[in-house]
Amino acid sequence: MLLANRKTLLVKYGDIENEVRGTLRAFGLKLSGRIASGRFEQRAMELVEDRPRLAAMVRPMLIARAALREQCAVLHKMLLDAVARDDT
Repeated sequence: MLLANRKTLLVKYGDIENEVRGTLRAFGLKLSGRIASGRFEQRAMELVEDRPRLAAMVRPMLIARAALREQCAVLHKMLLDAVARDDT
């Protein structure tokens, strides 16, 4: 169950990241290539800093993405703890 829950959060995290990329692309802005997780939010906000309405759309998505990342880390730690306790 732990693996399934962790996977669900990872999938939703990726979905939101792709949605942000798509939203920016619709306005001619591109987050090109693979961007480190910590830099993604910063780069996205840099791209929309002069477009307040677009920033207002993207910001909630980035907040949700950050929350998913944080909670995924919680489940990942639980998984690592379970593995460490298992003799096999």
